Amino acid sequence: MSSSLDDYVAERFAALLSRHAGLSLAATAMPFADWEQEWFLAGRRNGLFEVLDRTCPNDLQTSVLVGAPYHNLKRKPLDAHFFGVSGAKGSLFRGLAREGITEAAAIARLTYEFGHPDVLAESPRSKVDFVSYETVEGKRRALLGGEAKLFAHEHEALIAGLRHCGGRPSEEDHAQIVLERTGLKLNAKTRRNHHRKCEWIVEWRPGTFWVRSPGPSDVLGIAYERDRFVVEDLEEDGLRFEAVLARGHRSQPVL
Repeated sequence: MSSSLDDYVAERFAALLSRHAGLSLAATAMPFADWEQEWFLAGRRNGLFEVLDRTCPNDLQTSVLVGAPYHNLKRKPLDAHFFGVSGAKGSLFRGLAREGITEAAAIARLTYEFGHPDVLAESPRSKVDFVSYETVEGKRRALLGGEAKLFAHEHEALIAGLRHCGGRPSEEDHAQIVLERTGLKLNAKTRRNHHRKCEWIVEWRPGTFWVRSPGPSDVLGIAYERDRFVVEDLEEDGLRFEAVLARGHRSQPVL
């Protein structure tokens, strides 16, 4: 088994290339952090997920992440690319889905270090990147939502939105309160993406939210006041399943 994540990426691309000659691998956008290497490789070693070659629609030859976390709530497999097209449509270049490494490592860490028994990649309608659930009377309840970000400025902007939006009714309101409180100006694509996290929080009412990048890590405890939510900063120890479960049971809205 590969001793480093860089070696594993190279091995997987060599395997893909052996079946589909002519492909080229684009440079990785950012070096892997130590914690990403540790937990991604732990996830593979323990059978939580694996990378397999796949032919996607339009005869696209690529590789995808498969395993228990990569299913939706109906247990249908998700399309979670490990390599994706880099550049123009139809290009023979493949690029590592770099943010997916951060996401997979975070899922593995929740599972093995913090003891979460049921973590899935992607929420319904893909509003957040991963969710830790509990099952109550045959139905899943979200305890924790999480988002992987690749760059520090994306991470900081999302945290600002989560701290100040509180579930405001529109993405325009979200962007305005972030601008007023922090001076950060969000473009249309970013404000739409970030406000979707707030919409998901209001809908699913988790007690915890985790934003993880190769560098920064922010854990937020969430409480509800009528139709809004408020957050508080927590230490990473607050990700332990027992703490998340207790917080989730207290996160019902105050009506």
